[in-house]
Amino acid sequence: PELFRKYLWMYVVPFAGVIVYTLYNQAIRNFDVQAAHWVMQPFFKDHTIYGAMLAMFIPVLFSFVFYKKYDINAQILAGVFSLVFLVGVVASLTRAAWVSLFLAGILYIVIKLRPSWWVITMSAVTFLAIGFSLQDTVIQRIEKNRQDSSGDLAEHVQSISNMKTDASNLERLNRWDCAFRMFAESPVFGKGPGTYSFLYAPYQRSANLTVISTNFGDLGNAHSEYFGPLAEQGVLGLVSLLAIIFFAYYRGIPLYYRMKDREHARLFMGILMGLTTYFIHGLLNNYLDQDKAAIAFWGFLAVITAFDIYEEKQDLEAKSSLK
Repeated sequence: PELFRKYLWMYVVPFAGVIVYTLYNQAIRNFDVQAAHWVMQPFFKDHTIYGAMLAMFIPVLFSFVFYKKYDINAQILAGVFSLVFLVGVVASLTRAAWVSLFLAGILYIVIKLRPSWWVITMSAVTFLAIGFSLQDTVIQRIEKNRQDSSGDLAEHVQSISNMKTDASNLERLNRWDCAFRMFAESPVFGKGPGTYSFLYAPYQRSANLTVISTNFGDLGNAHSEYFGPLAEQGVLGLVSLLAIIFFAYYRGIPLYYRMKDREHARLFMGILMGLTTYFIHGLLNNYLDQDKAAIAFWGFLAVITAFDIYEEKQDLEAKSSLK
């Protein structure tokens, strides 16, 4: 566990320098909306992966703030880093990062409350029933929403559901449609790992093209961590990714409950919630082909695995000592 913390701080500390660098570049440009898309270069390709990584480490930093094995100075330092990361994620104007943090927070509350399965099931059924009964109203509101991305935070949040005029949202739908059409041609094995950017152009429909559409594969991938593997590796690729996510929670949540060292459990929860932000963000973007995200994503999964092995070893040692 001590090495886990060192690994995390080795990413967080230089990342904080990148945040300060980015905020400075935004400030001298009066926090211009368009500038927010690229001022983190050359450290991050654009604001979306920058925001995704910020969101991923915020739960970890929160766990450090309340980590009782740290002295008060270390906890205050963690609080300062947390504030820097929060300012960074707000200024990044990455809507998916905001949504991922909000939903991860809800999952955190659910895990902490530890409701029974029947409560979770009834809540899900109730939520779906309410959503179904209000679907016409929701659809009408979405159709009337014409708010594009904006420097105003309230307007920027409102633009999340704009599926009519927001170029970013419309282009995402275009990329998803291409992914499904590619999958339909090669449903089992897909078109090949890493090939989406080079092959999707002919699969674009003229009706789906936007002002930011391109045929050169230079503006991102399938914009989904789930639809990308579906197009490139077929159903086997998607199932493989879903299996990784399933086992992260299937092994992770029970492990959190049975951890005897609650400070380890606090750190573990920060890791699990950080992964949760990426799983959610992955619905709208994909970055695992980039080192900045891959190091964090696979590293977090490695920490969960190592904690699992560590706790099993502790349990075995405890049982042998009783004998």
